[in-house]
Amino acid sequence: MSPSTPSSTALHNSPATVSIASSRPRRSVTPWLVAGLLLIFVLQCAWFIRTQSFTIDESDHIIAGLDAWSSGEFERWMDHPPLGRLWLTLPMLSTNWKYVNRDGDDPNQPNHGGSRIDQDLKNKAGADEFVGWHVDSVAVPVSPAPEVWLYRTRSMNVVLGVALLMLLFLLARRLFSEGAALFAVALAVVSPELIAHYSLATTDGAGALALFAMVVQLARWRRQRTLPQTLLLGLCVGLALISKFSTLPMCPLVMLLLLVSDTGARWGVAWNPRKWNWREAAQATVVVFLTVWAGYLFHVSKVVFHNGVVAIHLAGYTKLLTYPLPFYKNLTIYIPACEFLMGIGMQSMHYMEGHRAFFLGQVSTAGGWKAYFPVAIVVKWPIIILMLCIAGVIAFFARRRGSAPIAPGTLGSDLLFISIFPALYLLMAFNSTLDIGIRHLLPVYPFLLLYAAAAWEAARINSGKLRFALLLLLFLQTADILRYAPDYISYFNCYVPSRRSYELLSDSNVDWGEGLVALRNYQSQHPNETLHLAYFGSIDAAWYGIRYQPLQEGERATGTVIVSATHLSGQLLKDQNAYHWLLQYPLKTVLNHTLYVFEVPAR
Repeated sequence: MSPSTPSSTALHNSPATVSIASSRPRRSVTPWLVAGLLLIFVLQCAWFIRTQSFTIDESDHIIAGLDAWSSGEFERWMDHPPLGRLWLTLPMLSTNWKYVNRDGDDPNQPNHGGSRIDQDLKNKAGADEFVGWHVDSVAVPVSPAPEVWLYRTRSMNVVLGVALLMLLFLLARRLFSEGAALFAVALAVVSPELIAHYSLATTDGAGALALFAMVVQLARWRRQRTLPQTLLLGLCVGLALISKFSTLPMCPLVMLLLLVSDTGARWGVAWNPRKWNWREAAQATVVVFLTVWAGYLFHVSKVVFHNGVVAIHLAGYTKLLTYPLPFYKNLTIYIPACEFLMGIGMQSMHYMEGHRAFFLGQVSTAGGWKAYFPVAIVVKWPIIILMLCIAGVIAFFARRRGSAPIAPGTLGSDLLFISIFPALYLLMAFNSTLDIGIRHLLPVYPFLLLYAAAAWEAARINSGKLRFALLLLLFLQTADILRYAPDYISYFNCYVPSRRSYELLSDSNVDWGEGLVALRNYQSQHPNETLHLAYFGSIDAAWYGIRYQPLQEGERATGTVIVSATHLSGQLLKDQNAYHWLLQYPLKTVLNHTLYVFEVPAR
């Protein structure tokens, strides 16, 4: 090599080369971390799906979706909007599985079915005392095996759970940082509420995702007021309306904020009607209407008012529905998606009637309790996540105290703006008469994780050592949920003894009928025991291959007696204490945190 020729080492170490190397973009590990977290979430959902039997609502949701796809039938299933049910049953469109529903005993006929289960539930609660419970809507699958039904339908809800986590990550990253977004998703992955209700064939997950997506899109639209963003916001509002009726009060609020929003004004609101977004509101309204109408398969129903009676002929339904109405003019109108309006009416009646509920040892036939959801939050949601949420709120406002007010259009104002919706949702829930499960607060849960991300961001800015403390809390939260895994429906935080949780809450908070797989495993390990079973659920345990003797309210038995936690609470019984006679005998075990196994000696 000639002296004038630079050596390869010198070339490699030259300042120009170092500068070029350092300017190359570093490959981010964030996508891999997000993918890993999502995989952990999916695996936990799969574990849940494999080990938890049919819950009491799932059969109705599945068969309602099948009816809608096969015959355009909505009349018998108007208590919920159709979006979640249609989505869950997409993998079942090419099947011809058998089921029984409310009108008779002929399997697999949309207008015939079910039967003994209806009567059993009525007998247990008493026809006069079964307030707010739509017993006659029970639908029961028949074949093939229950696992086949659940694997197909529940998997579709897992997809919605993954979408929620991705949306949470994107929003937290925009508001804070990638680290904070990863922390929020990691907390979501170890959240029993999310794992459970995105692993069931129910509509709660769809409603929570739709509401969160609607709020996120509204915040995005306030920054990018283009036609595509406006149309997308209208689509999100429409999807929220046909996902869950509990989102209904939020949707007019979104449309109102769309109309009056002005990020450059104080409080982000234009007080002069001339500056309102009339054109964008009209565009979004058209999309909302078309989305809701499409959800009901573009049905148009004929409604006739005549001599104080209204007659409704719903599209896709052969019967003529007639109701007395104090309106004496003769009038005929055609209403698109009339089932949606009737469903709102049914839910309004349900809210006014209330629902038979259980709280801290007391049973209410209608009214409910103001303290129900606050107490349920404290005992059902993980303490660590609640603490992180509170820390995030404190950190956010403490950072702003003493400084200039939060300017319109900043990320801080976006977080305040988004917080309107969970706050309003909680306020409405606290005043609700339907105290039947903390799952009704599921739409609030992603916002908790968003404020937990704010706690991580505050730790990152103020002290790197605090992040290690937050990681330790994440580890402790992981250890905490393992106490119940995979029975996440029954999860209570560490301050509540698991075997006494039924004394505080019942129904979908503890026991929703999901324990039959565990009971089948118990029977295989104790083949010589005769099982006397008082089971809370709409599915016959025999479908899971369980051999048992039913134990009705007021009956006694000896040997192995198994009672669901909801029946121990007495929520739906004529006599609340009907099964308390068992508490004097040894408790052998608790299966799936829901089925209490007693050993009753012979006299």
